[in-house]
Amino acid sequence: KISLGQALTGTTLHIEHLDGRILDVPVNEIVKPGFKKRIPSQGMPLMSSPDKYGDMVIEFNVDYPNGLNSEQKFLIKEALINQNINNNKKQNQQQ
Repeated sequence: KISLGQALTGTTLHIEHLDGRILDVPVNEIVKPGFKKRIPSQGMPLMSSPDKYGDMVIEFNVDYPNGLNSEQKFLIKEALINQNINNNKKQNQQQ
């Protein structure tokens, strides 16, 4: 489970592997609920070849806040909504 802020801006997960190692997994993509990230060769041993390992698959759950105050809403609108409107206006002017 990651926060909405981490889902939008990225984070590094510190995952304890079954063998006790800590894996640092950078997440640079925008994460939507149900997003899956595959970590090659960090999964379970393969039955047909125990010295080789399958992939670890991490499925994400995004934790949305229960509420926002007016300042937080304003900042989100500025960053996400108004920025998109301004970018669309610039694209239309260039055409």
